[in-house]
Amino acid sequence: MVNENGKTRQGLTGLPGMTELLLVRHGESQGNVAATLAHRSGAYVINVPARDADVELSETGREQALALGRLLAGFAEDRRAAVWSSPYLRARQTAELAVNTGGWKTQPVLDERLRDRELGILDMLTSAGVEARLPQEAERRRWLGKFY
Repeated sequence: MVNENGKTRQGLTGLPGMTELLLVRHGESQGNVAATLAHRSGAYVINVPARDADVELSETGREQALALGRLLAGFAEDRRAAVWSSPYLRARQTAELAVNTGGWKTQPVLDERLRDRELGILDMLTSAGVEARLPQEAERRRWLGKFY
C-alpha cells in the first residue's frame, strides 16, 4: 500500500494469519469542552449539554473525525474492513465521518459493549466536586490510584 507521500506502507495484514487492528477514540465532544471549562474554573459540576450518550462532537471533534478519515483513506484497500463503534452519539459521529471521508465501503457496526463507563453518583462532577460533595469517595479514589 502506498501512502500520500508515495512511500510503501507495510501493515501486519500482509503477514499470513495476522489481522491489523486500529483503535481510535472519538473526537473531542461538547462534554470534553464543558469538562475542561469546569475544571479550569474550579466548578463542582460539569455543565454537560445532554445526557452522556447523547453528547455530540464539538466543531474541533468534527474536524478531528474528518482528518481521521483522510488518514485512514488507504487502509481499506484490497482488504475486508470492519468498523465497530460505541452507540454513544460522539463515537457514532466520529466513525461515520471518518468512514465517509475515507471512502470506506462499510458502515459502522454499533456495539453496546463499547459504551463508556457509567459513573453513577459521580456523573457530571469534577474532581473538585467529588472532593467537596463526596470526600470519602475522593479518598477512596486517591487510595486506589489512577485506574479507580
